[in-house]
Amino acid sequence: MREIAEAGQGVGAAAAAVAHSRAMTRTVSSNNAPGVIEFRGFARPIVARVDAALMGELPFLISEWPWRRAPLARRWHVRMTAAGTGYVMTERRGRAVVESFYPTAPHVLGAFLGALIAAALRQTRDAVSLHAGAASFSRGAVVVLGPSMAGKSSVALHMAAIGARLLGDDSVAIAEDRALSFGLAPKLRLPLPADAGRLFGGFAGARIRRTQAGIAHLRLRRGEGARFGQGAKLRGIVILKRVEEGRPRLLPADRSAAMRALVTHAFAPQLGAAALVARLAALAARTPAYTLEFSRSREAARALRRLVEGG
Repeated sequence: MREIAEAGQGVGAAAAAVAHSRAMTRTVSSNNAPGVIEFRGFARPIVARVDAALMGELPFLISEWPWRRAPLARRWHVRMTAAGTGYVMTERRGRAVVESFYPTAPHVLGAFLGALIAAALRQTRDAVSLHAGAASFSRGAVVVLGPSMAGKSSVALHMAAIGARLLGDDSVAIAEDRALSFGLAPKLRLPLPADAGRLFGGFAGARIRRTQAGIAHLRLRRGEGARFGQGAKLRGIVILKRVEEGRPRLLPADRSAAMRALVTHAFAPQLGAAALVARLAALAARTPAYTLEFSRSREAARALRRLVEGG
């Protein structure tokens, strides 16, 4: 009964924040203006030309990736423009120019974030992006992998709620033996589950900036999320396996299981297929890997804290 009451209080806090975020959304969106944006890169700035109708979306999507206005004459790496009933995104990939059409703003913005990540990775020799959640404790970082709806975002944010620094709820960079943040804003599906608990409900509710189509966009407080390029030594790769009930069980995973999970979720446009596989094989060989069976994200987060911190 106590857990049910705590969950109700937490979900109530989140609902209250949703109403406040809607008013905030109208205020931010009304100040749209076209422009050229310069994002920090791993080696040099990444320049984007953004359509006026989309400028107001950037603060909700990119919270810890430093960017600033740039002169209109700057040569851009990626461009988003309105086109008829949708949007066209154009990327410069070396000498190639690639155009893609997207029917809605959420579609093109999702592709835009992917293009920014790709542009940043092309500035490195062998950094890899993983479709994963990640957070760091005082002794290092842990990356959580799994199929869609496995709980990557939820577990990563639950780690942040118990004191970890979020590196990413959906994407994280791996460079040598470190997990690095892209500085993207985290998201949560709404409504929160009934077992979220008061701690997580209050944490999420106090950080919701807006909701859109059942998704809450969060803005973490200072120090709770890593900025672009910040990170920590990778201490473990964890494959998530959600079960119906029971306490979390953290089990060693063999190298082949870790390799399959990494290959499934890895992205590195600057590497050929053979080089990417070699990079992931080296990562799997030197990083401890585990399978985490869990039924509640908050319990999974605590198990991962024990894994990294010991005890």
